Amino acid sequence: MSGFEDFPLVSGSRYKPIVLAHRGDHRTHKPNSLLAVTSSLSSGADGAEVDLRLGAEGGVFLSHDPVQKGYQLAGAREEDAELEKLSICTLDKVLASSPGEMLLNLELKRDPLGRVEDFAESVLSKCGPYVSSKRLLFSSFRSKVSRVTKNQGSRGEDRTPPGVQDIGGSFDLLRQRTGPFRPESPLPEGPRQVAGALLGSRTKGKCLDFRR
Repeated sequence: MSGFEDFPLVSGSRYKPIVLAHRGDHRTHKPNSLLAVTSSLSSGADGAEVDLRLGAEGGVFLSHDPVQKGYQLAGAREEDAELEKLSICTLDKVLASSPGEMLLNLELKRDPLGRVEDFAESVLSKCGPYVSSKRLLFSSFRSKVSRVTKNQGSRGEDRTPPGVQDIGGSFDLLRQRTGPFRPESPLPEGPRQVAGALLGSRTKGKCLDFRR
């Protein structure tokens, strides 16, 4: 579970969990929108988990799905008027608008065009000096994306490797210990609770959100 070990805690107790708003405060705002992210602290969370998509020309956008109302994020450009119409935010705006104390889990989604290296490079470039800070955690359900992000983020002299969470690898470990997930025989407590029980000693009691 490399990556969460250095994610900061919000109190002196090392066992107090961190609360991240899934896709921001999506109860009152559109999920993954700028308002949802910036409202996370006022909703009682310590930060937000957001989904990232790679667009054209290195643009990085917040969206869980690769397509929104027929608009293909993989070909999106930051100047496209359609982005504002659909309330699709750029990673640049999120980083510029988020308070310094806000924690961000940036989940890199699967790119339909397979641009793993370009995706990782664009995200890390936009995060700039925050790459190695304890404010950010990079995560992905795709092990290759997690691996490439960590390798690229570690380049350069005296650079601290970024916190990277390989959620896909965590699920592989979970499957090894519990067997494959079968719809006809679901886990009694749900995958997140089982994962927490199995992997809790390695995450130091911190909360993980395994929902996609």
